[in-house]
Amino acid sequence: MKAIAAIGSVILLTCVVPSAAFCTDTSFYGNAPAAPGALGKPSVPYCLAGYSYSRTHTCETWELESYKSDVETYIRKLRTYAEEAQTFANEAVNFANQAADFASCQAKEVATQHE
Repeated sequence: MKAIAAIGSVILLTCVVPSAAFCTDTSFYGNAPAAPGALGKPSVPYCLAGYSYSRTHTCETWELESYKSDVETYIRKLRTYAEEAQTFANEAVNFANQAADFASCQAKEVATQHE
């Protein structure tokens, strides 16, 4: 008798409780990358100060090589930053899309509860 009552209760509860959609909440843990910044930008050596108008300089070879190396390093940092920023932007767009889907799912769930 208890078994029949238990089965009846399960059937009754199954019929009474509307089937609810399960909406998956979203989370975002991304961090915006840090830009190399102007402080990391290499300064033009003083020996190149007049190069733009005279096309001559007073630099030693080591000064030019050092400046060239600094510029290449800075460009590499900028490229890395650009890649990280693009990845971050893609993650943010994915999060926004998932958040919109979650809100839509929640709205549908609430609407079906009151039908």
